[in-house]
Amino acid sequence: MIMRRRLGVLTLAASAIVLASLGWRVEGQTSLHDLPARAIERSQITLLSSPPFHLRATVFEATNRGNDSYDADIEEDWAAPDKWRRTVKTAKFSETLTTNGDKVSAQIDGDYYPHWLRTLADAIFDPGAPLQGVDLTKSSDNPVISRRGSAETCRRFGYRVGIAPATNTIFASYCFQDGLLERVVKPGYDVDYGAYRKFGKQRVARKIHEEIESGTTLEADIIELNESAALDDSLFKVDRASGPLRTIGVTEQTLRAVALSPPDIQWPTIKDGKPVGRLSVYVCVDRQGSVREIYALNSDNPYMTDAASKQVMAWKFKPASNSGEPVQIEGILTFAYQTEIDSRGRSRHH
Repeated sequence: MIMRRRLGVLTLAASAIVLASLGWRVEGQTSLHDLPARAIERSQITLLSSPPFHLRATVFEATNRGNDSYDADIEEDWAAPDKWRRTVKTAKFSETLTTNGDKVSAQIDGDYYPHWLRTLADAIFDPGAPLQGVDLTKSSDNPVISRRGSAETCRRFGYRVGIAPATNTIFASYCFQDGLLERVVKPGYDVDYGAYRKFGKQRVARKIHEEIESGTTLEADIIELNESAALDDSLFKVDRASGPLRTIGVTEQTLRAVALSPPDIQWPTIKDGKPVGRLSVYVCVDRQGSVREIYALNSDNPYMTDAASKQVMAWKFKPASNSGEPVQIEGILTFAYQTEIDSRGRSRHH
């Protein structure tokens, strides 16, 4: 399941008291409508009013420090929204992206920009992006709860995905703690923000966690964040324009249309759980058409999700392009499964 945290409920009257104590206007649900934008105003460091800065962050797997597969470095010098230089680097991939006005250049080493790394970079520099178009007043699911004496505001939204007859319900949730962004969970994006500290007029999350699967959590620690009043202009020099390695989200119809003769999923028998149901997975495809990452979404049986994910990893897709440039693609695949419960107590394919 995409949501792994149980969220309690308080009355709307209690939520009004909490929000009023934080200084928000309480006029019906107007304060809930404003909460995402106000949280970003208080915490995002790449706004027009932000001071120039130098930032460095390290990434690692928090649940298994001995696994270096997710080790990465993120570094940025930022002078203005249209003048910045960012480097992301792992053992197998690096990209240095320089933006100076309408000029952009990218130095790329490696064939695949991992989804997990893009998510953490976006969470650091553009936490408002996954909140675009979100209106908390449109949901009453998982409203305000109180935890450890602080105010937490959460809303969950569900929507339908898939192609009939294989359709499913997917969830997205948004949580705020004391008026600051605490968690965003949506397909392909599961991020927690914490350890907020003051930076100029902002409060910036210094630790960001990304859950990529149950039991595996990555952590990005901002270890340097300093104002830089006089950044050297040579940092932002663009000699030759070149675009970044782009990733484009596509619909399930498009994803299935570019799949190259995908075999039917072979469903194993199960020892327990629902033998008939639906599941969805988030699939990330590189520029050569190979599947590189799969993230579990909502499922009637996690064991079936594991079976589908292992088989989809072997699928091949037609390489995608945009304006003539090869691009990575990602999107949701939904499956209807039907299997049997093995009375002998072991699983097998059939």
